[in-house]
Order: sequence, then C-alpha cells, then structure tokens
Amino acid sequence: SAIKNRYSTYPLEMPSFTPKSDEQLSTLLKKGEGTFTVLSAVEAKSKNGDEMIKLLLECYDCENNKGNIFEYLIFNDNVFCEAKIKHFCYSVGLDKSYESGKLNSFECSGRSGRLAIGIQKDKTGQYPDKNCVSDFLKQDNSGMPNNELNDSLDDIAF
Repeated sequence: SAIKNRYSTYPLEMPSFTPKSDEQLSTLLKKGEGTFTVLSAVEAKSKNGDEMIKLLLECYDCENNKGNIFEYLIFNDNVFCEAKIKHFCYSVGLDKSYESGKLNSFECSGRSGRLAIGIQKDKTGQYPDKNCVSDFLKQDNSGMPNNELNDSLDDIAF
C-alpha cells in the first residue's frame, strides 16, 4: 500500500533516565530554620469570616533548596494566630506596625526574614506531604534569630 503507518515507519529510540529514590525526588524543603521573602500579600477573609492576609513566601532551607509556601495571618482571638502575627512582624521588621495593632498586606510585600520550616502531613492520606511555616523567627540587631520570642509557642497544643 502507498500509505505507510506513520507510527511504525521509524523505530523509536527509548529515552534514557537515571532512576532516583523517593527522597531524591522530593520537592519538600528540609525541616528546620530557613529564610523567606514575601512574594505576594493579599487581604482576604478566612472560611470563618475572619480578616486575614494570605502570604506567598519564597523560602530557602538550610541546604539552600528553594520552595514556595502559602501562609495565612488570621486576625482572630486564637492565641496561635496571634503569636504567628507577632512573630511574623518581628521577623520582617514590622515591630512598629505590630505594636500599633495595624497591619496591611502592602507593608508585608517584599519583606524578608527567618522562619522555622515544618512538614505538614495530610491526616486522610489523600494528599502528599507539604511544607508549612512552624513559626517565624525574630531577628535581633545582629541579624541573627532570637529564639526567646519563639519559646512562647512551645506550650501551645496543636
């Protein structure tokens, strides 16, 4: 026949690859201290109707691996939420905004600081593990994290 099957005319060359372990293929950042920059900050409402600022953070872990983490600063009476807002402000140099009791998304954008990177596991097993912010780390005048502020979260049951 004059018509050739276009799929069988040329033998296909199999692509080659290097097999890797699941650990080598993980896109998760290492758990522990790292740095972040706020790529975007948007004011929104939480599912419960609370005011919040939704942050997209570009993060680097202790091995300089890069990844993005979403974080939510939720303005309500929950002590964990209140502590996270305070620690975020002190991490990025917004101490005066925190002390005034006013924070907006515009002043959060582009800010950088240090954080404790965690790994959140889906209890249902439906979704893969993902990185989260365990806490924001306060900087002292030397540029080094001051963990004194962060000790207050150790007593909170999650």
